[in-house]
Amino acid sequence: MTSRDVLTRTASVAIKMTFVTDKTILLPLSMRERVDPSFWATPAAAEYTSLAQPFHVLQGLTDMFKTVLGEETVHCLQQKFGSLRQVVEKSSPTTQCNNVIGKPQDCWICGGIITTDDLGPECEHVFPIAQALVFTGLYEHSLFEQISDEENTDLTNAYISGLKKEYRWAHRICNQVKNDAHFIQYDGTNFVINDDLIQNFINDLIATKSWGTGNMLCTYLGGTPNAGRAILQGRVAAIRAACSPIIGTVGRLGLTPIIHARSTAMFLKQYIANEPDCGMVEEVARTKPTIAGIAGYSQLDPNYSYAVVTQSKYLNEFSNDLFGRYTDMLKAIMGRGGELYMPAAARTAILALLVEIEGVYKESVKPKITAIIPNLRVQIMIYLQRLGVEKEELWSRYQVFSSQIPLLILSKIICEGFVESMKAQISTNPSINTNPALAAAMLKLVESPAINDLVNSTLGGKAVQMYPIIFNTREEAPRGVMVDKVLQVINQISNIQPLPSNAPFPSYFQAGGTRRRRLNRIRNKKRYNSKSKNKKTRSQRRPKTF
Repeated sequence: MTSRDVLTRTASVAIKMTFVTDKTILLPLSMRERVDPSFWATPAAAEYTSLAQPFHVLQGLTDMFKTVLGEETVHCLQQKFGSLRQVVEKSSPTTQCNNVIGKPQDCWICGGIITTDDLGPECEHVFPIAQALVFTGLYEHSLFEQISDEENTDLTNAYISGLKKEYRWAHRICNQVKNDAHFIQYDGTNFVINDDLIQNFINDLIATKSWGTGNMLCTYLGGTPNAGRAILQGRVAAIRAACSPIIGTVGRLGLTPIIHARSTAMFLKQYIANEPDCGMVEEVARTKPTIAGIAGYSQLDPNYSYAVVTQSKYLNEFSNDLFGRYTDMLKAIMGRGGELYMPAAARTAILALLVEIEGVYKESVKPKITAIIPNLRVQIMIYLQRLGVEKEELWSRYQVFSSQIPLLILSKIICEGFVESMKAQISTNPSINTNPALAAAMLKLVESPAINDLVNSTLGGKAVQMYPIIFNTREEAPRGVMVDKVLQVINQISNIQPLPSNAPFPSYFQAGGTRRRRLNRIRNKKRYNSKSKNKKTRSQRRPKTF
């Protein structure tokens, strides 16, 4: 073998093993990476200890995913894939069985020969897909092709023999009645096969009125309904025999059901973490429990948001500027020499109406602000994580962003809300629309260069101030470039959809926040120790909010 051949073979094996590692949750249990038993006594294992118990791996796919990943992540996966089954099952059932066990012969459930009519074949999971995922692993075409070559027969045999325990051909009626039924239980010590569950399924199969009916199946199996029922009633041992090797893998590998369940939770979280849209790696900012008081991360509820809006000077300042400019322009066109002259009484009525319009505008803007504020700091955290900001820099950048960026986003909402609210109110106000010329003139003023310049200068001025903060640079760029780039980032942050997960909040971030407050308390204690006890120290003052 030449050196080139050696390199080629080595590279192929390396690629293969890397690929297999990335697909851990889909692999048969016997092929998965073993977790050192000592790991389960460490703090890092605490989350798996709390969320993974043996009975959790006997739940349906949705419930198991919700337990391990959280409802928001499950919702995201369902939105993207249509169903959770499509997240883990990448090929059609027929493809899976054809490649793993070949062409259909007998039905593993009832023992009858599979035909091509009403008793035609369907690819069946011995265990429902949720349990198959965590006991035997699942077939994935690209993974199957990657390791089912002749270069590594041990790997090939381990993979295929694991899958062969799970995949079987069955009659359509047998498969459909079984559906997601499973026959295993956790008895407090081990996973066991429960004959009563098997018997209940057989009774349902005999009694079904669907898929050709159980009576038809019984007649096919025994020649008469009664003879066929006896055959089905005697299938308990055969079904148990197909299930036993699967749960036996846990014991043969030296695992307890508890460790098996916790390992499953860990592998599943790692597997989904690599999913680009619903992965958990970047979504740690929404982790529960609340981070407030640990790392300075504020949980902002709607009441707090409303207080920020109603007490904020920004809304009133922007409103005064915009409506002040608009009022002056409207007076000019309604006054003597204006293009739309109106008598004094009519002008007074229109200007009074403008005060009402401003009040409606403010009330319409408030909900938009209160809706975005609770998620804003979460969105900032996720944005920084996506940039790859880490550790101490993450802490400092987050603090700067969360104190500065909200001001620009508030400005943007307020300015955009002015245009939207004015257009809507002018178009629907009966007092204005009785005079079509007035309505047209007022709408024209909303989009006049003077108003646009005021909006642009308000946003632009704040954007220019934010440019060195957002891009962490001292270099200057043309004003237009700075404004465009900053507003692009603001839109990006505002449109992030946070997805809570079970992933832990970064430990270095928690430590950083705790350290900072502890140091501040020490400094404050030394600085104010000699002063009167009746005076407030800095550590007692209320923290600033944006």
